[in-house]
Amino acid sequence: MHVFLISAFLALQLLGCDTQQDDVQTAISGSPVATGDVAAAHAVPADSTLDDFERVMQKAQEREWHRLEVGKLMQEIGLLFLDAPYAEGLLDEDMEERLVVNLRAFDCVTYVETVLALARGILDRSYAYSDFEAYLEDQRYRDGTIDGYCSRLHYFTDWIADNDARGNVRDLTRELGGQPMDDLPTFMTSNRAAYMQLAASDSLYQEMQRIEERIADQSRYFIPQDQIAQVYDRLEAGDILAFATDIGGLDVSHTGLVFKGEDGSTGVLHASLEDGVKVSPDLQNYVQNNRRQIGIVVARPSIR
Repeated sequence: MHVFLISAFLALQLLGCDTQQDDVQTAISGSPVATGDVAAAHAVPADSTLDDFERVMQKAQEREWHRLEVGKLMQEIGLLFLDAPYAEGLLDEDMEERLVVNLRAFDCVTYVETVLALARGILDRSYAYSDFEAYLEDQRYRDGTIDGYCSRLHYFTDWIADNDARGNVRDLTRELGGQPMDDLPTFMTSNRAAYMQLAASDSLYQEMQRIEERIADQSRYFIPQDQIAQVYDRLEAGDILAFATDIGGLDVSHTGLVFKGEDGSTGVLHASLEDGVKVSPDLQNYVQNNRRQIGIVVARPSIR
């Protein structure tokens, strides 16, 4: 996920030196406690960020994207960023938690979050940058508000559960035939030294332990890798994907969006660790070719 999370060396060890897309940095996120007022948690955007945002919104208005169904809109927006580079640790460059926005480089979670936030603004016909920031904060933080490092939704199954509860997405995994995800979320506290915020603060570490215990009580499901193709006809363009993993203590190791090709194919549109934003043309094949991925979690954007 979006984080300083794990050092690249530790990530490669956990992935068995197979760097293919399995982005542990993306599976969980990290950052520090904010002590100032809420306004201080929003950094002043760079001119390039505002320019990039305006270009997306200008294209959306010219093409009347507000008329699209949310999933098709998500795919159109996602394709705008094809070939954008992958960037590690975007949300953890500072010890103070603040809303980080980057439209030129992504990790796999910031890519999904950015596309969803842009889609929400376009469908609401809210084309102001401040509205985009509000949508992004609403998705990234527990109950939609920045309140320090532990308010960020570090585990992506928790991200889905929190956004589902507030109507931003709907978790489809169980109704698609998913089976229970049994592994308990302990990865962040078990690898405390890899997270600069947890390493520096006993109180943050203890709060993260409590969060992991709460996540363990949630009902979580995944669709096994050999059953993914069976649900292709029930997946829609723009559905949010999380890739369940067999890495101990970790729920998912990568995220992306369902891509529906003009030829009827079902692939994944994602920020790849090696290749940046790209389309992998067959979803089940993609999962089966990554030895640490065991299946998928699916959430559908609930806008409209």
